[in-house]
Amino acid sequence: MDYFQNYFFARQRIVRGKRLPNNKIALLRLLSRISDPETDLEELQSLISQDVG
Repeated sequence: MDYFQNYFFARQRIVRGKRLPNNKIALLRLLSRISDPETDLEELQSLISQDVG
């Protein structure tokens, strides 16, 4: 039985990124819910009240 040990498609690499601040996450969540036609005003109100800034 033969085994293959190598990189199949490409060499693995570590992807580094930055964390989003909480206010940016809340803004993205709000924008995604605004674009949804099923969202009601109470849900939008609760999302807006979560953002302190």
